[in-house]
Amino acid sequence: MTLQQDKPLLLVDTEDVRVAEFSLPPGQAGQRHYHSNVSEYCYCLEGLLTLTLEGSPCKTLSQGERQLIPAGVPHRVANTGEVSCRYLVVQGVGVFDFIRLKGEDDACVEL
Repeated sequence: MTLQQDKPLLLVDTEDVRVAEFSLPPGQAGQRHYHSNVSEYCYCLEGLLTLTLEGSPCKTLSQGERQLIPAGVPHRVANTGEVSCRYLVVQGVGVFDFIRLKGEDDACVEL
């Protein structure tokens, strides 16, 4: 997997909720990171989105599937499919932060 810093389209940004749409080309991955205070859902709009969460097996989402990522859990996303992937990130109440972590480029490795 090649690391690519995907640029979100921020759809909602209030004190109560933050919703952003991301896009990843095939073979691309986001930065390994975590959020201190907010849990988030990843919701796949199209393509395949593989999630690697510390302490859990990799999970691949297809269109219409979602996954909860609890606050404080290191994670990363990757497009393991052959077409572009679009997905939403929905974050709940809390101060948003993005804490980058070093990690392997492979999307499905133990964090």
